[in-house]
Amino acid sequence: MDKQLIIYYLQNKDLEKNLWKRAKDVRQIIFELQEEKESFRNEILYNSQVQVKISDQPRSNTNAIKDINDVIEQTDKRFCAYEKELLHEYAGLLDQLDVCKRVMLAYRTLLPIEREIVKRLYIQNEKWVAVETDLHLNHRILVQNVKDIFATLSEKIDSGLSNIELARQQNTYRLLRPTKTKSSPASEQIKGQKNVYDYFSLINNEKN
Repeated sequence: MDKQLIIYYLQNKDLEKNLWKRAKDVRQIIFELQEEKESFRNEILYNSQVQVKISDQPRSNTNAIKDINDVIEQTDKRFCAYEKELLHEYAGLLDQLDVCKRVMLAYRTLLPIEREIVKRLYIQNEKWVAVETDLHLNHRILVQNVKDIFATLSEKIDSGLSNIELARQQNTYRLLRPTKTKSSPASEQIKGQKNVYDYFSLINNEKN
């Protein structure tokens, strides 16, 4: 799955609920259609029998029955065509629901800092410079991290892993946010000191 499609699913937080609601509505329409088809058939057959009995032209019975059968056949075709369309839509909705679920499951397997980056840049649409400042990352490193994150998401979504297997990989560590403190003079900073965000960058570099 490409990056833009992943972002689409992540940004639309109500998508899964709306898809499920539409799927339930379509399923109900299918059930009602099946009941309507059966009811229509029974009604036509009953009315035709009544008409044949009261007819004063016995020789017309055969033609009447043929006409009725034609009506039933043509109506059945229309019912079946509509039902086929509904079943096709229902199957498509279930497919979208599965994709939506897989995207969210894959997203939850990311490291907390990776989820934070995706959420702030692509869900909350914050400016890159704000994210870079808050997470103590330069632009080049953040760009590379984003590239790696979406490559990971795409790989997991398209993998042969079941939804249950993806759910088992969920990362439940709580996000450690940096404490905002006044910046200290360069002379007071410890040379080579790294925070959790530097460590995250180091991990990504080692992966490559």
